[in-house]
Amino acid sequence: MTGCPISGIDLASVCHSPALWIGAAAVAVNVPLGFLRSRTRTYSPAWFVWVHLSVPAIAYLRIRSRVSLWLIPAFIVCAVAGQLLGGTAGARGGKPAAPLPPPRR
Repeated sequence: MTGCPISGIDLASVCHSPALWIGAAAVAVNVPLGFLRSRTRTYSPAWFVWVHLSVPAIAYLRIRSRVSLWLIPAFIVCAVAGQLLGGTAGARGGKPAAPLPPPRR
């Protein structure tokens, strides 16, 4: 059974959706760009390049896959989420999150 028992949505068709993969690509491409953006002066030419560099690639994927114009806002949200994730890593200096303290006994 591939369908969700509650909603009846066929999960196999959702995984093969081009929109899902384009959204994931938007996040994945924008994480390193957000990292680079966070290390440049705000509103400088380099800052604008890092913010907008992924737009042509995402637009190409959307047009090539014949995905509806109605999904552009969702792709923008994915791109912003990737920028924020990368910017957070850049603000921390590229260091991993601090480890959790050992449990108390």
